Amino acid sequence: MKQLIYIFLVASCLSTKATVFNCFDASRTAVQSNINLTVNGDTVNVPAGSANWTNGLSITNSISLLGAGTNLTIINYVGNNSSQCINVSCPVGATGGARISGFKLLGSSGYTFGTYYVGIELDSSPYFRTRVDNCWIEQFGMAFNCFAVGLVDDCTVVQCGRFARVQCPSPEGNWQINEQIFVRSNWYPAVLDSTNIMDFETCHGVWTNYDNIYNVLFSQQNAGSYMVRHVTFDLHFTTATPQLFDFHGNQGNITDPTNMRGGVGLNIYSNVFNCTGTSATLQFALIRAGAGLIYANTMNGSVSSADIVFYEEDANGAWSYTGPPYYDQITNFWIFANTINSSNSIHVGYNDTNTQAIYGNGVYWTNIAPSPIITLQYPHPMIGTNVPVPPPQSFTGNLITQVSTNLSNSNGWISIFTNHLTNMPSIVAFVATHPKVGFMRQLLK
Repeated sequence: MKQLIYIFLVASCLSTKATVFNCFDASRTAVQSNINLTVNGDTVNVPAGSANWTNGLSITNSISLLGAGTNLTIINYVGNNSSQCINVSCPVGATGGARISGFKLLGSSGYTFGTYYVGIELDSSPYFRTRVDNCWIEQFGMAFNCFAVGLVDDCTVVQCGRFARVQCPSPEGNWQINEQIFVRSNWYPAVLDSTNIMDFETCHGVWTNYDNIYNVLFSQQNAGSYMVRHVTFDLHFTTATPQLFDFHGNQGNITDPTNMRGGVGLNIYSNVFNCTGTSATLQFALIRAGAGLIYANTMNGSVSSADIVFYEEDANGAWSYTGPPYYDQITNFWIFANTINSSNSIHVGYNDTNTQAIYGNGVYWTNIAPSPIITLQYPHPMIGTNVPVPPPQSFTGNLITQVSTNLSNSNGWISIFTNHLTNMPSIVAFVATHPKVGFMRQLLK
């Protein structure tokens, strides 16, 4: 019996050993054929060489797809204008993580963001986290389209309509399931040191023609969260009013509070923007929901001024901004130490076309650094491993350090999310002298 058990254990160990598949060449047929043979934990190596792909790759499990390097494995993608060169689409409930590394993906010139012509698309469950590193992506509508959380690091993006769009983690792109059931109940309000975010770090973005028609560096929809840090952008502006970052609001359904589609967490810090071309009045960020940090960003060159604009959207599925109730509120932003040509002059403002929509429930932000600054560890925990780290369960810092709001409007709404607040006495002290103290006391119960 002991011998049989020993043999069984040895056989079990041998059967779970990861397999390495080496493609004969970089053709799409060779690569996809090897991917189709893999199980979780396997690796597919793609050799140096160039290939034309008319259809994209599909990855549906936890594997590593490794090219020989960005100047060695070169893919010219000539697929249709609503397709993805590489798609990671894990099953519902999948765990683990995939990795893509060492490719140069070249799209076709003339494609715009509106065509959804994508370099790499990540569709994944909340606990399946893909890392994309050391890749070059050029001339796509979007370099990355992410229904996911995970990591993009040490990548170069050149002249794409968009560096990335981020939505909540969603198998097969079905964002409604996770947005309503998982993200809103578990990840909101934002925890600023959480890995429940799509992180872009130590990358390089190059635009030789950056306008305000097709180009926005990053955008978010449908309960997504993203982080951009330690990235260098070289931007040649061909318009006087470019926009860099977009963070969407609700656009949901007023009769269904679970259909709250605005942003959750936004972190933009320690980035460098080298700007040339047209002298630009820059809209650095347009923020319509969520919480986050924007700090220590350096803008050089042809930027004359930069604004961060807040406004909130109604929950009626339209862009009418007609009045409360408001869902997906803007809450708790720290904005500090951002410079333009060595001058600390970035401006924080509001969309003044409808002050009711802006101030109806209060907008909270500060230009004073929180103490301590709570951020995700750098480099990201996934670097060096494909094993996802568990999400933090609590927030240990002060969520609000200063309140900047307008309580003089006709409604006097304030929305303070209490589930992660650790400095409630200071908030109570702030509102204790306000005429609407009865409302606030009721809210804080």
